[in-house]
Amino acid sequence: MSHQHQQPHGVPTYVRGGHPRMTGYRILVIALTTGFGLSKAKLSYDGYSTAPNTLDWLYGVVAFLIIYWLGIYERHAMHSMPWLFEIDYFVLIWRFITGKNSRILPSSIILYLHC
Repeated sequence: MSHQHQQPHGVPTYVRGGHPRMTGYRILVIALTTGFGLSKAKLSYDGYSTAPNTLDWLYGVVAFLIIYWLGIYERHAMHSMPWLFEIDYFVLIWRFITGKNSRILPSSIILYLHC
């Protein structure tokens, strides 16, 4: 079930059953967290002791600050990067996972591009 909502720029988006949108920012957070966890697990499994700690510090300082500031920007600023904060990529990702690539762009991207 979808409900239509208006974005700050007047672009309608659809909320699927109250689930959060899968925006570029959220994909970035998931990818960085997954990459960090897998890298640290691999280094630890291979017997390295200092490399996982170095990775902790690098990720903890650099990536966390970037994600933190982008999170503040997402919540409080008028977005000049709709591809990162407004467009819902869920349909595109779901079609990639399931192999149903009959349409390249999901409706939320098409709606944004036509406005």
